[in-house]
Amino acid sequence: MSLERLADVLWLDDQPRDPPAQLAVIMSRLRGVLGGSRIAHSDAGYTLHADWVDLTAAVELESEAERRLRDGEPAPALAAALAARVLLAHPALDDDAWLVEERRAVERLGARARQLVARAALAAGDLATGVEAAEQALDEDPYDEESLRLVMAALAAQGRSSSALAMYERMRLRLADELGTSPSELTDAAHVAVLKGLPVPAVVVASPQSRSASWSGGNDLPGRQGELRMLDEAFVRARAGTPVAVVIEGEPGIGKTAVASAWIDRLSPESVVLAARCDQLSRSLPLQPVLHMIRNHLRQVGAEMGRALLGPDASLLESVLDWTSTDAEPLADIAQASSPAGLAVLFAALRRVVRRACTTPSVLYVDDIQRADPLTWAWISDLIASPDLSLLVLLTRRTGEGEIPAHATRLLLPPLSMEAARQIVGEELGARLHERSGGNALFLTQLASSDESAAPPATIQAAVLDRSAEAGQAVRTLMSAAVLGASVDIDVLAAVVRTDPIRLLEDLDVGVRLGLLEARDGAYGFRHAIVREVLDAATTSPRRALLHREAARVLSGLPGADPLLVAHHARLSGARTLASVALTAASRIATDRFDYDTALALANEAVNADDTSDARIQRAIVQLRLTRFDAAQADAEHAIDEAGDARALEVAGSVAYYCTDFERAAALGEALAQQAGDPRQRVQGNVIRARALHAVGELVAADLLMEQAMAACRKHKLRQPTSVYAFLKVHMGEAGLAIIAIEASPYAALDAMSTIYTPVHGYLAHGYALATCGRAGEALRVLDRASVEGRRRGLTRYESLGVNMGAWVLRNIGEVARARDCNAAALEGAHESMYRELEVYALLDPCDDAVAEHDVTAASHGLVAARERMQETYAYRWRHELRVDLLEGRIALLRDDAEGALSMAERLIASATDRYAPRYAQLGEVLRLQASGALAAEPPPEDALRELSSSLSAVAGVEAWWVMAELGASLHSELCFQLAAVHRDRLAAHLDGAARASFVDYAGTRLESTRTRGRTA
Repeated sequence: MSLERLADVLWLDDQPRDPPAQLAVIMSRLRGVLGGSRIAHSDAGYTLHADWVDLTAAVELESEAERRLRDGEPAPALAAALAARVLLAHPALDDDAWLVEERRAVERLGARARQLVARAALAAGDLATGVEAAEQALDEDPYDEESLRLVMAALAAQGRSSSALAMYERMRLRLADELGTSPSELTDAAHVAVLKGLPVPAVVVASPQSRSASWSGGNDLPGRQGELRMLDEAFVRARAGTPVAVVIEGEPGIGKTAVASAWIDRLSPESVVLAARCDQLSRSLPLQPVLHMIRNHLRQVGAEMGRALLGPDASLLESVLDWTSTDAEPLADIAQASSPAGLAVLFAALRRVVRRACTTPSVLYVDDIQRADPLTWAWISDLIASPDLSLLVLLTRRTGEGEIPAHATRLLLPPLSMEAARQIVGEELGARLHERSGGNALFLTQLASSDESAAPPATIQAAVLDRSAEAGQAVRTLMSAAVLGASVDIDVLAAVVRTDPIRLLEDLDVGVRLGLLEARDGAYGFRHAIVREVLDAATTSPRRALLHREAARVLSGLPGADPLLVAHHARLSGARTLASVALTAASRIATDRFDYDTALALANEAVNADDTSDARIQRAIVQLRLTRFDAAQADAEHAIDEAGDARALEVAGSVAYYCTDFERAAALGEALAQQAGDPRQRVQGNVIRARALHAVGELVAADLLMEQAMAACRKHKLRQPTSVYAFLKVHMGEAGLAIIAIEASPYAALDAMSTIYTPVHGYLAHGYALATCGRAGEALRVLDRASVEGRRRGLTRYESLGVNMGAWVLRNIGEVARARDCNAAALEGAHESMYRELEVYALLDPCDDAVAEHDVTAASHGLVAARERMQETYAYRWRHELRVDLLEGRIALLRDDAEGALSMAERLIASATDRYAPRYAQLGEVLRLQASGALAAEPPPEDALRELSSSLSAVAGVEAWWVMAELGASLHSELCFQLAAVHRDRLAAHLDGAARASFVDYAGTRLESTRTRGRTA
């Protein structure tokens, strides 16, 4: 490229004083990065010597895809088109770095790649990929009629003609309204074809049934007719409505996959088949085969049907399936505890999707099940035990490897008979090759294709090597592909072996012709694991390590790459740092799938591979979710010592909070805010510090930090830490502000700025605020959702907290027995999750019942039990101290110790005022007036009583009715009873149906009893 051209590209109209000199400096720096020989200088300008350029390769791949389509080879065409699309999947091209014409040229290449993928996929019978690619092309260019015709053809082939016609109508209206024109003749012809049920002109669509038959060579398997009949019989049993499991097993190469595929090909097109294959990495990430299977089915049926199949489970499943509908919001997921309940919910959601998909007798097929991870095994076993499901669960495994489900039918494939061998390889070869192959199908076919003039191989490994030797120069590519895995990723392999993608496709075609590879779903893969294993083993150790290292490097730079695949290659190459990064990413994925044991194992591997701060931080997060607080703290502090970066401070601050080291948490939050590199980190630092200050009762300082955090979120358009803010506001007597903040934020988005809090806290904070304001019915519904969500996420502590908060509301609307049961359940959950704060709450709450029943002994015993657990430091202990003072004052009144009650009330008011805790200041004032009345002091003026009653509405909404009644009994005040009745009626208005009637009866009885006691006092 000439100097003038380069200068124009770099500086446009703002040219430096000496462009050639500035270019020389830039090129010198580039040579330092790329290598001195990569950039040459001559009189004509600068030349870049590149082994491989992605845009050039993309153009060549598109040309190859077009050629293959013309030659009637849709599978290789799809492979080439997919590879081109991956190369062109750039982020938005920078306007400043790309010239307009070059940027548009790349955009045109991308559009063409999407259309080629769609056209090749339809020609190969892969309707799901065809629909997806054509819709993507149409999304990029809403006026692209070629893409519209491809979508219409694919939808019609899927039996969704109405959707195809609707898409045509939308295009017609768009063209008329926006451009004042009509669809082309070709598009109108496609419309007419769909209306008449005819093929769309100029679009080749192969049926999936014919495609799968071509993969397996049809369904006529010599020597396996008995096995096919047994599968037919099993399917008949499954039709009765109970799942039936069949395991096809045998030695490698015996034909397990061939039998399963041939039988599936015999099914009617109406039968739903969910299929997955477990590869060498399937045991690493939990549920990976299941998720692949369901995701592939969603792609096959299309977006509209996919949304229907996910149904109400979409918010949970879309993120783990990596499948997003157009109208569902992703659900944030930050869990903090071990999650058997979360796994159960995930299992159930996946099972429900299968039920929705399998409305007719269906098949769930998993190949090589011996490689499945434990959670996949558990889910399949759970599915087999499901009643009322017409499903045949068909599994294949190598004999003696892995497990089989209980009550499954074992279908052991014996060696092929002599007659079957003759049918496969002919009369002439059948007898002698059957003896040498031992009836192994793969070995038999490999022997038959070998050169008989050479000494016949004695083992299947030798047969594979003998066959691969016929590949000539292509064998190097085939062996490299075998090292990298069972499926061939063309772009990755091309980058690893540093070859031209077209040359690579030619080498892979050689492998297909020799029977070593097969083209399927637009990709190449080894026909059998044995073939790959033999070629992998035949590769020298140094070359194998080099290939794995290059594969890890290439994959790590690709967006959306499977981190375990990166880690797999990195570990085998000895690239420990890269392995650690990938294992850390895989641990995050396992965490999102509720499998914390696997997440911890992967995090341990990451730390062992390379003890980085990122690996330590991830392990700390997993330990935190497993409630292993000490271990989490050790990892978080280690990360700070090693790196001291913002992420380490953030996690360590959260861990310190859960370890009840609030001083350390506040210090780390302050350090994070000071060292923050962006507004989000600064907000997070303030949130951590505010939460720690709130936990120890420094509410004013915490409030200042939270107001700063909320303002920063509004300024920088960040999601606000709403529930952290809401809990603080309720404790400060501003429940109304808490409700406004919560109801202005979707629950799924709550507390994106908080590591400590989870979206469950949105429900908890909302329910707490509603109850504080006296909106009991709404509070119970929201708190019930909090418990359900906590259970779904495996958060035992927060599930139990929701139950205990609900008990507070139930107790005050008269459902005392139910409230006590809830307290007992919450206490059990608090023990299980080591949640000291909740333990104390669950012990103190029933003391209110004892006080109401004048049972001094029971109330005192409850206080003793609570005090025993209040000896150590934990969050909000200061509120429990205020609560204990209040209860002791009420007990003193029951004992006729008015002086003691008065002293306790004055201490409570002073402490609550100092803490800025209006709830306990107002309840303390009630206690003071009761004690003063018992001591015959002058009663307060009516205006003071009305003001006190109004204050109670905002800090003790569900309790205010009986609190004012108790005060009325102590003061012999009819006004207090009138105010109590107002509170009762307001509370009743927020209850529905039977709950309202029950409360009115209960409140009427209790108020009358209190009034009578007041008269006789």
